[in-house]
Amino acid sequence: RSILYFFNTLIKLTKTELEVLGAIAEGKSYQEISDIRFIEINTVRKIASNILKKFDAASMKELVSILKENGVMDLLHL
Repeated sequence: RSILYFFNTLIKLTKTELEVLGAIAEGKSYQEISDIRFIEINTVRKIASNILKKFDAASMKELVSILKENGVMDLLHL
């Protein structure tokens, strides 16, 4: 997939999805994200699942790795 695909998909994420994706990229666990955001861990799992569906990715680890390699994750820290 091209970098343009990832950028186009990234802009379709909700604010919450972007925040969760950023936290996962920082190495936070679903439980840590749940605690920080004051939401149920199942909600974090559902958000992660929605992110994976939007990117058509198999795993969060794989997705974050690809996004980092292409410099896409840097956009979350602007």
